[in-house]
Amino acid sequence: MPTPPTVPVTVTPEAAARITELGFRGEVDRMIEHALQNLPDLVRVEVVLAERHALGGEPGGTIDAYSRRPFDPADRASWDVSKWLVREFPPEVLEHLRVEASPTFSIGPVRRASAWLSNPPSHPATPYDD
Repeated sequence: MPTPPTVPVTVTPEAAARITELGFRGEVDRMIEHALQNLPDLVRVEVVLAERHALGGEPGGTIDAYSRRPFDPADRASWDVSKWLVREFPPEVLEHLRVEASPTFSIGPVRRASAWLSNPPSHPATPYDD
């Protein structure tokens, strides 16, 4: 399912520097291209530095692919991308890079959690309801 070429892709300077340092520019480009071609309804892709304090390792990179599709546990697109990553890249690459597919919330403005907690709506809802 091809994605229109209008999906913006941004790379933070910190992520770009770390990817260059690791020598993984080609791998990141392949991962982005695969995400653009295989994750449905993308609205943006961001490559960011991923700190790995809990793992005790050096920072890596995360390719965050945001879709306008709501979360659906039956949707296998992100699983398929994960399987592709494992088939295509050695562990030495995957220990530093990952692709995350996430829904964006398009149901209205996002309320600050503190505002939601101090003034919750009268119906069962999430902090994303307005």
